Amino acid sequence: MTLFYLGTFVGSVLLSFALTKYVRDVATVRGWVAAPVLARHLHSRPLPRFGGVAIFFSFVLTFGLASGAGWHHFALGFGLSGKTLLTLLLPGCLIFGLGVYDDIYSVSPYAKVAVQAIAGAMLFAGGLRILDLPVFLAARHFPGSWDCH
Repeated sequence: MTLFYLGTFVGSVLLSFALTKYVRDVATVRGWVAAPVLARHLHSRPLPRFGGVAIFFSFVLTFGLASGAGWHHFALGFGLSGKTLLTLLLPGCLIFGLGVYDDIYSVSPYAKVAVQAIAGAMLFAGGLRILDLPVFLAARHFPGSWDCH
């Protein structure tokens, strides 16, 4: 089972590298770049936009393939229900849409925080909780009173 998860992760990373190079090349040829025009920009050369498209699609594709394999071969199953899948994918799509919109137009920091807060609220409403947080080689366990179940 662990080998299956590791293979899914490695496949996603490799696909992400390949798609990122492709998206970078297309964005550069088409002039979809962010020029360093503001003083807060740390880059000195124009940077291609839409890198998040490659990362998002590699995640969705490998997750879809792994889920299909898990549903076809029950021994590989992820144990994810449709509700869990929607709980993760809908906020992810919202953040992806924000990133694409921000690459095309410029989005204010306040709008970005608002959309990120909505996505976080969607995850929380779907039941996602962080109960353990590893900090500096030690795990921090949050008390049960922080859990709103």
